[in-house]
Amino acid sequence: MDLRHIVLAVAAVCSMASAASVSKRAEEKICGKPSDIIFVIDASSSIWPPHFTKQLKFIQNVVDQFNVKDDGSGTRIGAVVFSNAELTRVAFDLNDHFGKAALRKAIEGIKQMGGNTYTDTALEMVRTKLLNKAAGARMHSEVPQIVIVMTDGVSQDPPETARQAQLIKDIKGVKIISLGIGLKVNMGEIMDLASEPKDHNAFTVNSYDGLESIKKELAIEACPEVLPPCDVTTNCGINKTADVAFVLGETVTRSGVSTGRALDFVKNVTADMHIGPNEIRVAMVPKECNTPGYHFNEYSTYESMVGHMDKYKKIEQTTAARLRYMTRETFSVRNGARAGVRKIAVVIVDGKSENRPAIYAAAKAAKQAGVELIAIGVGDNIEPKELGIIATSRRHVIRLQDYSQLRGQLRRLFYRVVCKGGVDPDPDDRCDKEEEEEEDNNALPSGFSNFRGNIPPGYPY
Repeated sequence: MDLRHIVLAVAAVCSMASAASVSKRAEEKICGKPSDIIFVIDASSSIWPPHFTKQLKFIQNVVDQFNVKDDGSGTRIGAVVFSNAELTRVAFDLNDHFGKAALRKAIEGIKQMGGNTYTDTALEMVRTKLLNKAAGARMHSEVPQIVIVMTDGVSQDPPETARQAQLIKDIKGVKIISLGIGLKVNMGEIMDLASEPKDHNAFTVNSYDGLESIKKELAIEACPEVLPPCDVTTNCGINKTADVAFVLGETVTRSGVSTGRALDFVKNVTADMHIGPNEIRVAMVPKECNTPGYHFNEYSTYESMVGHMDKYKKIEQTTAARLRYMTRETFSVRNGARAGVRKIAVVIVDGKSENRPAIYAAAKAAKQAGVELIAIGVGDNIEPKELGIIATSRRHVIRLQDYSQLRGQLRRLFYRVVCKGGVDPDPDDRCDKEEEEEEDNNALPSGFSNFRGNIPPGYPY
């Protein structure tokens, strides 16, 4: 399987996971080198206005896959809107909008004109008015010129449309990607528009609702260098040691359903780690009396640890008591905690605890003992201040809508904390830099910036 197909497979999973997340993470960029991309947008009367809006949203989502920079050194975007010949116009050229926010606003502001489908006029306009240095195109350089033609019907003059497309394709360094939308497109014309190889550069979807399913693949075809996905955490734990304890809060274990979902998350996220005596060790809290938690020295392989989790059941014990037990027992040498190894605890809560001052005291004691605390709040019945009280820092807080989002949202933070050895972004890591640029503190719950005025005296933030 080549990199292109690996990225597509991972992207499909990631896009489904991100759709329902509370924080709506920005799309991860997949393109490593800049392109000049010109969208040729059908604005004829055959398109229902809500579908035209979906078309613009799709364009925004495709653009999100590229590194658009404020100084113009990244990918540049231009657009031509077409209907009748006299109405066809340049919406904006490649020099007009370098910043991502301004570009998104410009795309959103494109208006549907109505009329017929003069695709040939639009292509001539691309060739004569946009594919030149004055319009911002970096012609005769290593930057490729990509023309993406979108239409839901047949052009008014198919032979002239094909001729104008060929004139563009004859220009060195220019490629046309065609996209037919709906059941009325002429497949012959869609194929005539596309550059070779046509099986890569000609796309069709049955409806406007299907556009989202191809945005990654289309972006890959427009990209000169596809980057590996940032979410890959292979080799996590190799040459890295950490003792990682998972703590299920009191509200989680009152319900067998939420307990099962939280445990499924633990199974999934630990599957990415190299677990072993000299690598990463995992514990589950609580472990008292007949509760089926376990200490660091009980399981040395992922398989044996996962088998034990299936015995977990509902437990009545406060979150504060579990944190105290974790600090006193779980992270003790007699129970397998290692001296000189990073101590990390992941605390999962899905409701309001009964005694917040007790949680504050227990979390403070854990931090003073050198335990790094990640707080995860799941669902709507969460008290944001409680997450802030538990977590080591602002960057150690994640709030999610439901348990189905746990793995996707936590993997990146986990990769930093456990696999790379720190929660702060690595200035030399491409994925960390992009995350910092686009969504600083994006995983934090809304209102988190106001915690400082509401937390107990002496809290470390």
